Amino acid sequence: MRTIARGKRKRRAIATPAIVVPIVSPKRASDELRVLMKPHDWTRNAVRHRVAIDAGKAEIEQPWQADDAGPLVDRAIEAAGRLSLGLTSVEPESDERLRLEAGPSQLRPEAIETRLHAIALACSFRLPKLWLLAGRLAVHDCRFWRLARGATPHWVEHKSKHLTREDRATLRDLLQSG
Repeated sequence: MRTIARGKRKRRAIATPAIVVPIVSPKRASDELRVLMKPHDWTRNAVRHRVAIDAGKAEIEQPWQADDAGPLVDRAIEAAGRLSLGLTSVEPESDERLRLEAGPSQLRPEAIETRLHAIALACSFRLPKLWLLAGRLAVHDCRFWRLARGATPHWVEHKSKHLTREDRATLRDLLQSG
């Protein structure tokens, strides 16, 4: 008889620690996936034909202007400098508007991820209506969101996610509107 290993599971580190601004909000993408997975009469009109989606692209994209990237990158790099984390802007992928990756660091992966959450929150105070992805969490309207467990994916507010005291003290002036 084989024994089953029990105990605490190890957290998997994110592949490349990054803060990402996707073109389509994660909430919209998960709502569309949910409608496709479990179609109902009252949700069939939520997902339109591909031609109609391409024609009305402005309504599915996140609000973004060309001059939003500069202040967002400046705020992220300033916050990263205060938290002793190297952050560089790299070429975004096809479904992203902006990608900021964490450079090599002596910190543990969990600490890097926590600091990325703090930086994403500081950026969210600059542009609150924008969805930012940092690891497995999203930041929108200055609040953390996570994917809910269950058969259909949907985003719920992550009520138990808080910044550490040191990170809050370091970023105190950046964690305010404007």
